[in-house]
Amino acid sequence: MHPRHLLLTTLFMAFGALAAAPKPDCANASTTPEMTQCAALDADAAEAKLNATYKQLIQNLSQPDTESEQYSETRQKLQIAQRAWIKFRDADCEAIYQANSGGTLRGLAALGCKRNRAEQRTRELQDYLQP
Repeated sequence: MHPRHLLLTTLFMAFGALAAAPKPDCANASTTPEMTQCAALDADAAEAKLNATYKQLIQNLSQPDTESEQYSETRQKLQIAQRAWIKFRDADCEAIYQANSGGTLRGLAALGCKRNRAEQRTRELQDYLQP
């Protein structure tokens, strides 16, 4: 199986099992499943914030072009950059997962990577929104 498919399959299976579990006390998480569930919640929250920021930015760039501002071209270039960033994030987090393949916390490491990359990208996109 391709490493990407293995990572995604493993994470989806973990998310499915975790979704059915009651929400742990993340401040006191001590078991691997609890820590993984908390990391998944954190990664999901960071991803939701990233998606909201990206959506707001695209909406801001959806106005008609003017003589001084080419919104449509900026929007198109941003969309290309975002697709490339997603490929980078996936490859980077897969590398982290693979580097930890001998450990029981490899899923936790990959989720931490996903959260960190989403938070970083959110800050980058927020810079576009600054006047």
